[in-house]
Amino acid sequence: MSAKPVSSANRWRSRAPDEIVWFDIAPDFVAFHRPSGKTHFLNAASKLLLTDTLIEPANLPSILGAISSGSVDETVEDYQQQMIVMLEHFESLGLVERV
Repeated sequence: MSAKPVSSANRWRSRAPDEIVWFDIAPDFVAFHRPSGKTHFLNAASKLLLTDTLIEPANLPSILGAISSGSVDETVEDYQQQMIVMLEHFESLGLVERV
């Protein structure tokens, strides 16, 4: 996990599109991260997050709003915490970066 503390002011974005090669293995996806040479198995929601939601830098409230489509209360602490854990994990894998 990242050593940097997380706040609502933090913004994340996906790594450059040419750094990740995607393979569709329905219903999931394989992401080959070129810089590290590592392969990651991801679900459809994770792929959408990395290839759509985080194309431009976004903070936690924006990310939660974009992926919830109003179906989840964005103020729910557990939901926010789960997203922080996922973003920090993706950051440790090199799939996203804080900007």
